[in-house]
Amino acid sequence: MKKLSLFTVALFFSIGGGGVYAQGAFVHPGLLHSQNDFDQIKKRLAEHDAQTLQAFEVLKNSWVANKAVNDIWGVTEYIKRGIAGDENYMNAYRNAAKAYQCALLWKITGEAQWAERAVYVLNQYVAITKGIGGNTNQSLVPGFIGYQFLNAAELMRDYEKWEKEDFERFKQWMIDVWFTTAQDFLERRHDTVVREGNWYHYHSNWGLGNALFCVSLGIFADLPDIYNYGMYWIKEGPGNESLYVGDSHPVKQDQGMCGYGWGLIPWFHEDTRGPFGYLNQMQESGRDQGHAMAALGLLSYALQSAYNQGDNAFCNLYNPLIPGEAGQTMVAGAAEYVAMYNCNQVDPADIPYTQNWWMGGLSGTGRGQWRPIWQLFINHYQNRMGMPMEYCTRMSKIVGIEAGGGSYGTNSGGFDHTGFGTLMHADEAVTEKTKPTVLSPEIVQDGTVRPYAEMKEVKKGTPLTLRAVLPDGETDTGNWEWEDGMKGASRDITADASGVYRLFYTNTQGVKSVQMFCISVYGEGIRATLTPWIEYDGVRMNQTSEFSAVNGRDVTLGADYANWNYVASTRWYDSQGKLLGSGGSYTFRQGNSDQTFKVVLTNESGVEISREFTIKNSVVIPTLTVDGKEQETLRAIVTQGHDVVMKGKIT
Repeated sequence: MKKLSLFTVALFFSIGGGGVYAQGAFVHPGLLHSQNDFDQIKKRLAEHDAQTLQAFEVLKNSWVANKAVNDIWGVTEYIKRGIAGDENYMNAYRNAAKAYQCALLWKITGEAQWAERAVYVLNQYVAITKGIGGNTNQSLVPGFIGYQFLNAAELMRDYEKWEKEDFERFKQWMIDVWFTTAQDFLERRHDTVVREGNWYHYHSNWGLGNALFCVSLGIFADLPDIYNYGMYWIKEGPGNESLYVGDSHPVKQDQGMCGYGWGLIPWFHEDTRGPFGYLNQMQESGRDQGHAMAALGLLSYALQSAYNQGDNAFCNLYNPLIPGEAGQTMVAGAAEYVAMYNCNQVDPADIPYTQNWWMGGLSGTGRGQWRPIWQLFINHYQNRMGMPMEYCTRMSKIVGIEAGGGSYGTNSGGFDHTGFGTLMHADEAVTEKTKPTVLSPEIVQDGTVRPYAEMKEVKKGTPLTLRAVLPDGETDTGNWEWEDGMKGASRDITADASGVYRLFYTNTQGVKSVQMFCISVYGEGIRATLTPWIEYDGVRMNQTSEFSAVNGRDVTLGADYANWNYVASTRWYDSQGKLLGSGGSYTFRQGNSDQTFKVVLTNESGVEISREFTIKNSVVIPTLTVDGKEQETLRAIVTQGHDVVMKGKIT
């Protein structure tokens, strides 16, 4: 087959609930909502659909959204969580809810008042907030708040009065301020991985939220490496947020994963009440129901974002222990499991539970609380895929029209979810003749088959084969077409750049499905800010790369990377390209001539970022004398009446 390289030609295709796809790139809006979602909502409103009108009124009447443009909760330099008496993250989740809800209203109504409210919130945070702090609980901030800011910004990206410079600043702010906190948790988990020798100290909602943030950031900022990074932790990573269940995982196998209840959905129970005969137990179900539902909601947001890009990860997830339809519907079985317990209509003794090493049984704490997460599952599995979701439907009827942040209590749990599913997730239900086919992705390298839609850290120029597989027993119509018009269920590519491929299939009923592949090439992707500094004579000068120094004096050059824990290497070179040293700083003694230096930082995506320094030779040695005593540095604090002499000695 002819080899083709990855491209970014701007062709567009429309299919199903995902909306319009841009060839070789992420589609926008493409996180929780697609353009098709808004088109359908407007159509239903114009047709006076009763449920849509009622759900829209709930959004329009939200007290959070209706606060005046500049009436927001206090924005601070640091968003803090976890230290009693020194927390302010509550302001951030309220403001994120306001930005998101106003962005929804603008996309639906086109009224500028809502756009102004949303953009004001986003711009205020970029202007003021410099970091995230607190104790270990700071790691919950990106996963429960950051993804909501990103969804608001994703909807506002085409608002003409959100200045391009402000949009780009928001994007870089998310990379510099938020990504490090999310990535640091996923990689280190506050050193518990090293200290305890496993990945399971933290329950699933911690990792899920941070992985969701990375998936959302990857799409929003058009960064395939970060999208793939987030999806790695959800689909195949070693932590409790991972959907991987099997005995072939290299990390989990070493740590005895199988049979011990590790992972997000560690137990599958054969039960005729569940989808395709299985109810699937959540890791958090033995902890409490608030966290079980929180984890379920966060997972659905990541999968919905993937779906809007063309990957039906709700249904095509790889599961080596339970293949076929039961394995493909593990998330549906988990949603039904949690809903069955929380609807309070089933005797807990009749709900299967396998004891975990850390939890003895189903926890009744928080049972039956209202969270606006059910309609999204109903919409995907029941409306889009034709799979009955009996217990999610029961929970949905109990909760009623889903609202959002500000409608389910004032604490953080009331703002964990964006909500408004009744309005936003209401596709027309399929019939047997309109059901799409579930495609399973495979990426082949050197004969090794990778059963995922993503592949990260691919060496540039690597030959790959992308292909989709039909379910067992499905008749292949042979009607396969890629975005560029190429035919066939597979294609060979040369991964010469990061980007996205999509393959379309039309089944025997004439219904189209799509499968997205996302390839990230090592050396391309996320770029945080690298800030230079110089230290001389005991004084550090930030954001400085040029200075004059005296012969014989020590000079220290440094560069601070905003994503400080996402660094692979930092190297220092002279003007001739000779390697001088490594690490975040380099100290040398100034000679009798001007010198130039270069620092090259490589981050964990393989991206190289460099800064140049120029140190000019000074012929003047500055001195500072106070009351006849020469000071060790050029800085001094003196009181009124003292003698101060500043002068320069010619060398």
